[in-house]
Amino acid sequence: MFEDKYSFSQDQNRRFAKMNLTRLVFTNSKFVGVNTTLPQTQTIIDGVNDY
Repeated sequence: MFEDKYSFSQDQNRRFAKMNLTRLVFTNSKFVGVNTTLPQTQTIIDGVNDY
């Protein structure tokens, strides 16, 4: 079989998700037809995270 060369620890996985949250949301939103730009998505994410 193939060697798993992308094996992250749980901490590394969390860090990766936090660093790439906006890009992940932006990319997934394109699949459902949401027409926003990456900066607009960043603004939305920033607004959601301000409590």
